[in-house]
Amino acid sequence: MGVEAEADTGAATAWDDDEDFGDAAAGGGADDDIDFGDDDMGDDWGDDLDDLGVDFGEDKAEKVDDMAGLSDMGDVAGAFKMPTAGKPPAGCWAANSSHAADHIAAGAASSAMQLLNRQIAASDFMVLKNSMLGSYLGATVSLPGLPGSGSLAVPLMRNDGSGHPGSDSLPRTSLKMKHLVTGLRMGYKYFQGGKFNDAKASFAKVLADIPMVVADSKAEANEIKEMLEICREYITAIRIKAGMAAVATDPVRSTELSAYFTHCNLQPIHLLLALRSAMGTAFKHKNFIVAASFARRLLELPDMNSERNADLRVKATKV
Repeated sequence: MGVEAEADTGAATAWDDDEDFGDAAAGGGADDDIDFGDDDMGDDWGDDLDDLGVDFGEDKAEKVDDMAGLSDMGDVAGAFKMPTAGKPPAGCWAANSSHAADHIAAGAASSAMQLLNRQIAASDFMVLKNSMLGSYLGATVSLPGLPGSGSLAVPLMRNDGSGHPGSDSLPRTSLKMKHLVTGLRMGYKYFQGGKFNDAKASFAKVLADIPMVVADSKAEANEIKEMLEICREYITAIRIKAGMAAVATDPVRSTELSAYFTHCNLQPIHLLLALRSAMGTAFKHKNFIVAASFARRLLELPDMNSERNADLRVKATKV
């Protein structure tokens, strides 16, 4: 360690000697040893350095725009032209229609509820929840893609029979007139069989589906209005029937409700059942005048002339 220290010390001394430019010993002569001026150089050195500024930056080449001329390619025959951006189908559906079903299909639930409130004074939309969800989900079809990729949502349109309608497209609705007819027939079947709770549920479902049905013609729209009236009358009749069962021990109130029951606008076969029930209720409570009025109305029905109602015709005649 001592040897290395001495060597380092000697090296440091040697460096000190080399770095001594003689400022103290040589006096002013040291300035000549480190003078890098132009005194000892030729004139050519200075000229060459003066030209560096011109060679390395002052004379710049003009930039060439590689994208120039692309805007003029559309004018060339057969050249590709970027198509104009279109609107998504959902945006077209909400803009092209004022029907709540079309707005629901487009996913515009807020505007659909506003339309329903203005058009039919709807306020409790929980009743329409299933119908609205069905209209939204039925307007698109989901196609599986490649493994690991998401499904493709394809919009379904009802006015694309002769080609794609473009910005005039309208959604295909899941609820049709035939669904209302099926629900109405089920309600008739339950009502005639005495299953009044099931009948009420069927008629209520038809009422909830009607706002989500788009009529294809004016005649179909009139039929839907008739179905609305039918469902309302039958639901009212079922509610009266439930009230009659609740006050069966009160002869006055039960007779009164049975009379209301016969004034609902029912199908002839169902009105026959209502008049027969009301006639029996009034006769049982010894209200013979009211029972006779029900019997007269019963005999006026066309179905009373059939052979299957012969026994009822005889009883009504006796009353």
